Amino acid sequence: MEIDMPPPPPPQQQHQQFSATAAAIAAAAAAAVEPNANDGGALASPGPCVVCLDKLSRFIVWPCCHICLCADCAAKKKRKALKKCPVCRKPVRDIRQIYVA
Repeated sequence: MEIDMPPPPPPQQQHQQFSATAAAIAAAAAAAVEPNANDGGALASPGPCVVCLDKLSRFIVWPCCHICLCADCAAKKKRKALKKCPVCRKPVRDIRQIYVA
């Protein structure tokens, strides 16, 4: 039994399809990494600690996930039982360390 398959598109058309697909994938990946005003800045790169403004933030406040505390301030806030996120003032359940590659 032989299966009838259409002939492949010409090389120029294949290249155009591949380029369009690659551009769409690159745009989707960039949108996933770049902060977006509509999603509250999700996946933004860590900046300075919002408490001391000195060291790089490496801890998030859970469950709002704001990357806003350095190691020293996170330890101090854990000892004092931080009740509200210093960024959005939502209730805090935990402070968790993040690892940025």
